[in-house]
Amino acid sequence: MGYETQTSPVALSARPRIRALQASVRSVAIVLILLMLMGAAMVYSTTVYSNIAAGEAPYGDFIRHMMMMGIGVVLSLVGISAFVAFSPIRRWARFVIPVFFLVSLSLVALVSLTDLGVSANGATRSIEVMGITFQSSELLKLFLILYLAQLLCWWRRQPEEILKAKEQGRVLSSRRPNWPHAPLLAFLAIGAAAGFTVIQPDLGSTAIIVAASVITLFIAGISRMQKIAILATLVVLGLSVFYVAPYFVPYVSQRLETFRNPMENENAASFQITQSMGAIIDGGTAGRGYLRSEQKLNRLPFARTDFVFPIIIEELGLLGGIFVMGLFVALAWFSSELAGRCREPFHRTVAAAIGFTICLQAMVNIAVTTNVVPNSGLTLPFFSVGGTSLIVSMVSVSLIIAIGLAEVRSLSRESMLVASGERRQQLRRERSGTV
Repeated sequence: MGYETQTSPVALSARPRIRALQASVRSVAIVLILLMLMGAAMVYSTTVYSNIAAGEAPYGDFIRHMMMMGIGVVLSLVGISAFVAFSPIRRWARFVIPVFFLVSLSLVALVSLTDLGVSANGATRSIEVMGITFQSSELLKLFLILYLAQLLCWWRRQPEEILKAKEQGRVLSSRRPNWPHAPLLAFLAIGAAAGFTVIQPDLGSTAIIVAASVITLFIAGISRMQKIAILATLVVLGLSVFYVAPYFVPYVSQRLETFRNPMENENAASFQITQSMGAIIDGGTAGRGYLRSEQKLNRLPFARTDFVFPIIIEELGLLGGIFVMGLFVALAWFSSELAGRCREPFHRTVAAAIGFTICLQAMVNIAVTTNVVPNSGLTLPFFSVGGTSLIVSMVSVSLIIAIGLAEVRSLSRESMLVASGERRQQLRRERSGTV
C-alpha cells in the first residue's frame, strides 16, 4: 500500500523539465497576446482617424483587421490542438510539409509569372484568387523554415550507420545531416524561394527569406566550413544589392540614394523618411498621447503599414517604442529558451528559427523607419495593416507554443509508461516472493 502512494523516480526527474517547458510556453503565449492587443490598438489609431480625414468609412480597416485576427485565433487553436494530438509529427509531417512548401512556392511563382498577381507601388507581391487577396511570400517564409528543418533534422545518420562506419575505421557525426542529399535539396529550395521572390521585385521579403534560411541552417547544425561559405555568400549578395541591383531594379537605386542623402532629395521616398523622423522627434520620451498623432492624418505615407513604428513613438513616446521592441526581443528570447528545452531536433530548430525570424523582420522594419538601413518594404509583424501578415505571424508563434506543449505531452507520457512498467515489475517481484 505504501508503494502505491509513492511517485516514480522517473516521473520525479521529468517534473523539472516539464515545469520549465510549461513556463516557456506561458511566456511565449503572454508575448503573443501582448503583441496582438498592442497591434490592434495601433491599427485602430492609424486607420480610424486617417479614414475620417480622407472621407472614407472610419472603421472599415479596423473591422477587417479584427476579422483577420479572429481567423488567426481559430487557425492557431486548431493548429495547436492538431499538432499536440498527432505528435510525434514525423509520422505524417514528412509528407505534409513538402506539399505545403511546394504549394506556397507555386503561389509565389504565380504572382510573378501570371496575371493573378496584384501590383501596388511598382511591385507585384500579392495574388488574388476568387476575390481574396493575400501575400504568398508570407506563407513561403513559414513553410521554408519547416521544410529546411525537416531536411536537416530528420535526414540524420542512423546509429547503426555510425556503428558500421566505426567498424570500418571511419568517423561519422550524428549531429550532421545526411549529406549530400539534404543540403542539395535545402539549397535548391532556398534558391527557388529567393529567386521567385526577388523577380516580383520584393528585395525585402527576399532578404528575410534568405535570413530565415541561414538561421535555420545554423540552428540545425552545419559544419564550420559550411558556415563560412554561407557567410561569404551573404557578403557577396549584400554587395551585389548595393552595386549591381541598382542597374536592373530602378527603385533600388532611388532608395539607396535616399538612404545616403535623405535631406537632399526632393522625392516621395525622401519625404517619407523625413516625415518619419519628424514623428519620432515629436514623440519625445513620453509621446503626444494615444490617438493624438498628427503624422498619421495622411501626412506620413504608409503610416498604417510599413511606417507604423514612427506613429507608435509619436503617440507613446520613446518608452512605448522601447516596449514594442522589447516584446519582439522577448519573443526571440523565450522561443530560443523553449527550443533549448526540447529534445526533438526538429522542434528545437523550428521554435528558435521562427522566433528569431519574426524578431529580425521587426528590427529591420524599425531600422528602415529610422533610416538606419535602406527602405525594404517590410511590414512590422502584428502592427501593420495586412491580413496575411497577421494570420501567418499568429500561426507561426502558435506553432512555437504547440511545440512546447507537444514536448510536455511526450515527457508526461514517457514518465507514466516507465512508472507503470516499474509498478508491474514490483508486483511480479512481490508475487514471486523475492521482495
